[in-house]
Amino acid sequence: MGIVIADVGGTHTSITYGTNYTDRIPKNMPGLFRSNDRFEIVTGKVGAKPISFTPAEVTTPTHAEVLSAGEVDLTAGASGSVDSILVNGVELLSAPVAYNTSLTITGDDLETEINTNTTVPNYTANNVAGAVAIIAVADSGNTPNGFDVTSVATTITTVDSNFAGGISQADALETALHAILFE
Repeated sequence: MGIVIADVGGTHTSITYGTNYTDRIPKNMPGLFRSNDRFEIVTGKVGAKPISFTPAEVTTPTHAEVLSAGEVDLTAGASGSVDSILVNGVELLSAPVAYNTSLTITGDDLETEINTNTTVPNYTANNVAGAVAIIAVADSGNTPNGFDVTSVATTITTVDSNFAGGISQADALETALHAILFE
């Protein structure tokens, strides 16, 4: 990757990034460039060396990945079972999960079933009062956003929410750097 900084006269500096990207920024103004998970910061000052880094080299908890999640809400029922939960075509249940005393306890049973059943990728679950969140694997970033969640139940009423909210570590860092440099 490499950045070449050149004086083009006047008030701007030419920034050539790789082989296909050239931009002009005001002299002495910071610029942030990204290629996949590699960042470079330049000052626009001719002869200045860019600062080059990856998120792993500078990440703190404020720049952490946010895992994408979907949900199956158990909204009504006093008997029956949740027979299947598919995420992007991957079955999360090894067997139907029967209604157990209340929707909250049935949600706890679903959480246990999902967390003990190994799938590829290996999703995890967290139940709160019958709202069973299904959580993507670490380092998946925003890739699972939009993954379809489909549940099938007998007698129990469910409402499914597709995966959303995932932010890669690199995207989180880029947002933080923009805030530091430009706002």
